[in-house]
Amino acid sequence: MACGFEGEGIAHHMQLHFPDRAGVAPAQQMRSTEGKWLIFAPMAGAVMQLPEFCGFSGSHYRTGFDVEKPEYLRSGPGPPAPALLQGKSQQWTDSEVLLLTEVAQPPRCFVSYSWSSPEHEERVLRLATELRQSGVDVVLDKWDLREGQDPHVFMEAMVTDESITKVLIICDAKYVERANQRSGGVGIESQIISPKVYASAKQTKFVAVLRERDSDGKALIPAYYGSRIYIDLSADELYGQNFEQLVRWIFDKPVHVKPALGKPPEFLADNKPKLFGNAAAYHSAIEALRAGRSTYRGAVEDYLASVVDELPNFRIKGKHDPLDEVIFQSILDLTPCENQTLTLLTTLATYRSDDDTFRAVDRFFESLLPFYEAPENYGEYTDWHFDNLKFFAHELFLSFMAFLIKRENFEFATHLVNHRYYRASWRGGVKSVSFAQFCAETPSLNRGRNHRLGLRRTSVQADMLKERSVGKPFTFEQLMQADFALYIRDEMDRSRETDGKWRPTWWPTTLLYKSEFNGAFEIFARSESRAYFERIKGLLGIKNKDELGAMISSLGTSRSLPQWNYTTLPIADASGFDLLATRP
Repeated sequence: MACGFEGEGIAHHMQLHFPDRAGVAPAQQMRSTEGKWLIFAPMAGAVMQLPEFCGFSGSHYRTGFDVEKPEYLRSGPGPPAPALLQGKSQQWTDSEVLLLTEVAQPPRCFVSYSWSSPEHEERVLRLATELRQSGVDVVLDKWDLREGQDPHVFMEAMVTDESITKVLIICDAKYVERANQRSGGVGIESQIISPKVYASAKQTKFVAVLRERDSDGKALIPAYYGSRIYIDLSADELYGQNFEQLVRWIFDKPVHVKPALGKPPEFLADNKPKLFGNAAAYHSAIEALRAGRSTYRGAVEDYLASVVDELPNFRIKGKHDPLDEVIFQSILDLTPCENQTLTLLTTLATYRSDDDTFRAVDRFFESLLPFYEAPENYGEYTDWHFDNLKFFAHELFLSFMAFLIKRENFEFATHLVNHRYYRASWRGGVKSVSFAQFCAETPSLNRGRNHRLGLRRTSVQADMLKERSVGKPFTFEQLMQADFALYIRDEMDRSRETDGKWRPTWWPTTLLYKSEFNGAFEIFARSESRAYFERIKGLLGIKNKDELGAMISSLGTSRSLPQWNYTTLPIADASGFDLLATRP
């Protein structure tokens, strides 16, 4: 006897047979929990056999569970049967539980088209075949309409058959002509389709697939379809990209998914202004650069000056409990400005990579250095009070370097690490510092926030840099690549110093994650070529491979390598040292 049970509105059937007695017993203690079924065997020695539909995936909790090769599972459309269920029979006991999860059936898609010519029919057949190969259960007259069957019933199935979720309207000149004149089979299908299309401007069951344009390049679309969006497969160069668009439409899996609605930002409840009032200056600079206007330099300098003018509003003053939370929120408040500034810098480097640009960028980064310390008459403070602005400057400098190196603009990148940045202090005097001054550790995050929230993270700062790299014009691996190149350059500079004075160093914060990326970074892998190696020598501050090798050797003796949780930075591996400059 068969036992039927229902869940999520769909009926499923299962049979449990017993090898040592006649008859069939029903499965027991069946219940649904969050769309999943828990089925308990009625007694030891039961053999479960799944019927033809097999709309389940499963996992068994007993180790060493043997499964025979499938002999009865269906081979029709749809996802392959899960490995666990691919068995002719499965032995299990009372105490063993099989967790079955409902598997979505493939979408069924009806194809409406005109027999315009043998060539057009062949194109439609090829499209239908490619859709089936992509997991779509296509309903096509050449496959599904047989002699003795009623073609009108077949055509009406596109609206009467609830299992058909999508309908493609394949549009060429002949189809449009017959649809508009309501002639032939296409005319009948149009009479069936048009009321459904007219019924709702937001309908998602029917879509026109453009296969032909007229002599003026105008899309050939039936009149009833109106101005609705279609999928263009009219040209070979569009086919690959737009075929993916079609498949996504059928599966209701668009490229761009509307994100969940979040909470209003906390800064809205704060009376202190958190937004920069320089949007007009930003857009003016971007437009001047892209249009090639001679006014671009003044527009860029005006915007960068406006950023520096606004930053004092983000200084953190006085006592706060917890201080790390105020700093963290301030970093978030600064993010729109940082992203906007990075976009301007990358646009500037793309359109105007010359001496004037170098000078403007030098001056801008120099103007960030005073925010690493307290101004005069600032009152009570700790070193933590400046972590928000240090994080801003550090991430911005590192991100810009990542972009330049990704774009192989080694001239600009080399200039930034060669340049000496002049830092004035209210205490008196002006001193020049290297790019390493921009590297800033943030103890309020790595120690304060980490401890207060019990995060148990090796580096909260590294975590944030990784998370915030998403959506930027480089990958996180390319951000690590820049961090590594800056670390190498700083170590080369330090190896040549003899005065013994303390100075800031570049600590490669993001390389905490190097173990997730094997092998050499891209520019070092490419430097297997001697010609490419020549291009990056200036950035690394070396004259030849031997200098780099000597520095790497010294790090293992006179100075220690960066280390996180007993994992040491594999500098030779990350630089691909053994293969550097080994071929033309």
